[in-house]
Amino acid sequence: MTGAAVRRPPSATRGRYLLIMVVLLLGGALAGQLTHHLTVGLDWRDVTVACFRDAAAQFPGDPLRRAPVVNSCRAGVEHRYALFAAAGALLTLAAALLLARLQPRLLLRRLGPRRPAPFTARAAEIAAGLGVRRPPVVEFGPFTLREPFTVRSSGATRIVLPPGARRLPADHLDAVLRHETAHAAAGDVTLVWLTRGLLWALPVVMAVPLLVAPFRDGLNDFPFWLRYGVRAALLWTAGYLLTRAVMRDRELEADHHAARAGSADALRTLLAPTHHPAAHSTRARRLLATHPQPARRVAVLREPARLLGMPALVAWVAGVLAVNIWSAGSQILLSALLGTALEPYPQLVAGLAAGALLVATWGLAMWRRAAEAGPPRAPAAGTLIGPSPGAALGSAAGTLTGPSPAAGTVTGPSPAAALGSAAGTLTGPPRAATLGLLAGALTGLLVNLDPRSLAGDWTIDWWAVLYVPLALGGAAGCVLALSCRRRPWPVVLALGTAVFAGALWIGFGMAAQQALAVQTDLPAAAAVLWTAGFGSAWLTPATVTVVALAVAAASSRAALLGLLAGLLTLAARWLTPLAALDLYPEAQRDWWASATAAITLTVLLLLLRGAAGLADALIAAPAAALTVTAGVLLRYLSDWDDPVAAARVYVTRPLTMLAVLTLAVAATACFLPSRPGRPGWRGAAVLALTAAAAASTLLLSGDGLLTR
Repeated sequence: MTGAAVRRPPSATRGRYLLIMVVLLLGGALAGQLTHHLTVGLDWRDVTVACFRDAAAQFPGDPLRRAPVVNSCRAGVEHRYALFAAAGALLTLAAALLLARLQPRLLLRRLGPRRPAPFTARAAEIAAGLGVRRPPVVEFGPFTLREPFTVRSSGATRIVLPPGARRLPADHLDAVLRHETAHAAAGDVTLVWLTRGLLWALPVVMAVPLLVAPFRDGLNDFPFWLRYGVRAALLWTAGYLLTRAVMRDRELEADHHAARAGSADALRTLLAPTHHPAAHSTRARRLLATHPQPARRVAVLREPARLLGMPALVAWVAGVLAVNIWSAGSQILLSALLGTALEPYPQLVAGLAAGALLVATWGLAMWRRAAEAGPPRAPAAGTLIGPSPGAALGSAAGTLTGPSPAAGTVTGPSPAAALGSAAGTLTGPPRAATLGLLAGALTGLLVNLDPRSLAGDWTIDWWAVLYVPLALGGAAGCVLALSCRRRPWPVVLALGTAVFAGALWIGFGMAAQQALAVQTDLPAAAAVLWTAGFGSAWLTPATVTVVALAVAAASSRAALLGLLAGLLTLAARWLTPLAALDLYPEAQRDWWASATAAITLTVLLLLLRGAAGLADALIAAPAAALTVTAGVLLRYLSDWDDPVAAARVYVTRPLTMLAVLTLAVAATACFLPSRPGRPGWRGAAVLALTAAAAASTLLLSGDGLLTR
C-alpha cells in the first residue's frame, strides 16, 4: 500500500456520546433521589428538624454561628442523600454499558451462521488506507441479510456482508468495505450501542421509584408523580433525539471518510435511486428514523460542509442538560460536600461540568466549522440580498466558475460550485444551533430535575429564565469568536469551559440578586448590574477569564485600537466637567468610564464584523479598560495608601463589568455574518473616539449609576 493513510477528521459526534452519558446519569440520579425520599425520607426530615432545633437552642438569635452547627449535624443524612443519587446514576450508566456489550452478541446469535468472505487481503489494504491498525474480519451473513453492518464481538471488529455483495463490481465492493471500515476508524463500533442501551436502561431505572412507592404509601400525590413522569419523558425524548442524531451522523461521517479515500463516485452510484428505490414510508417514520435517507447521504457526499455545525435539536438537548447539570449537580454536590472543606464549591464544580459539556459538544462543532471555513471571505458585489453573505458567496463562486445551470442540473455541481456552496455553508452564522442552545436552556429552567423542588408548589424563577439564556448566548458568542481565531482545540476547550461555567454562575447569580436590588439606593436594574460588575463573588475569576481570552485572541492591531480608545477615554474622563464627589463615588466614575469605553468598542466591532469583530474585541476591549485603569493609578500613585490593593480594585471592577456586559451582547455574534478585514487607522480613530464619547456621555448623564 503506497501513500499516507486518509485519517478521519475530528468529529463533533464524539461529544454527543458524552450527552448520552449525561442523560443516563441525570435520569439515574433523579430516580435515586426519589428512591431516597421514599425509603429514608422521614428519617432525613426528622434529623433535619432536630438539628435546626438543637442549634437554635444552642445559639438563640445568632444565625451566623448556628449555620455551621446545623451543617455539621446534618452532614450524615445529606451524604446518604448524595449517595442514593450517585448510586442511581452509576447504576443506570452501568446498565446501559452492559446492554451495549450484550446487544452485538445477541444480534450475531439471532442472525445465524456466518462464513468467512474471500476479501481478507483487500480489507487489510483498505483498513491501512483509513488508518485502522487492526483490520476487521469480513464475513458473509445469511441470505436474509439485506444491508451490511459492523459490530465488535469476541475481541474482533466484524464486517458482515449480504451474500449478494460478491456480485458487486470491484469499486462498489471497495466502497462498501471502506464505509464499514470507516466505522472502525471512528472508534465507536461498540460505543454506538450505548445509544440503544440508553433507550432500554433509562425507563427501567426510572421506574424503580414507582415500584417502591406502593410499599411506602407514596402514590397519594398525583401531581407529584405527574411531574416526575413529565421529567422522565423529557429525558427519554432527549435520549432518543441524541440517538437519532448520532446514528445518522456516524453514517454520514463514514461516507465522507470513505469518499476521501477514493470511493466518492462508487458511493453515489450505490446510493442512487436505482439501488435504493424510494421507500413508501410516512413522514413521521422518516422523521423518527435513525438511519439517514439515501438522498441526504448523496447530498452530504457532494457538499461535505453539511456535516459541520450542530443540528438545532441536538443543541437544544445540550442546553437542557447543561442547565440541569448545574441545578441538579449543585444540589447533589451540596449534600455530598456538606461539612467538608469543599463545602463552598458545589456550584463551581457543577458549573465547570456543565461548561465542559457545552464546549465539548456545541463548542467543538463550532470550532470544526470555523477551522474548515478558514478566515472570513469578502462577499462578492451584490450578494448581500441572499439568505446570508456566505451562502451568496458560495452561489456566486459556483455560478462564475462552474458549468451552466442546465449542466449542473443533470450532472451535479462542479468542484468549484461545491466549494462555493461549502464556503456559503461555513461562513454563515450558526443561527439554528444557537437558537437551539438557548431554547434548551429555557426548557431546562422551566423543567427542573431536582425532586426536592417538587415537594411543594411548582414555582419558576422568571429572573433566571431571563438572565441565564442571555448569559449562555453571550458565552456561545465568545466561544464562536475564539474559534474564528483558529486556536488549538485544547485552548478553546479550556477557555470555553471557563466562559460557559462563568455564564451559568453570573446568570443564576444575577437572578438571585434581583430580589435584593430593591434594598439599594439605585433602580432595580442598575442595582443588579452594579452588583454583578462591581460587588460580586466572581470578580477575580471573571478578570482572569477576560485576560485569558485576550491572550488567546491576541492581535497587535486590535490591541493598538484598544490602547488608542483607552487614551482618548482617559482624556475624556479628566476633561469632562463634573462636580466633585467623595472618594468612593469618584472611583466608581473611573470604573464606569473604563467599562463603558470597552463595551462600546465591543458593540461597534460586533456590529461591523460579527464573530470576527468580537474576536478583535476580546483583546481591544480589555486593552482599553486597562489603559484607563493604568492612567488613573499612575495619576494618583502618591495618594494610595496601598497601591497594590488599589490596583487590584481598579483592575477587577472594570474588567468584571466588561465581562457581564459582553455576555449581554455577545450572542449577536452567532446571528451576524462574520466579515473579513480590520479597520484602517481612520476607522480605528473613529471607533476610539466613539468609545471615548460614550464614556464621556455616561459621566455627564448624572450619578444614577453610583452608590455611596
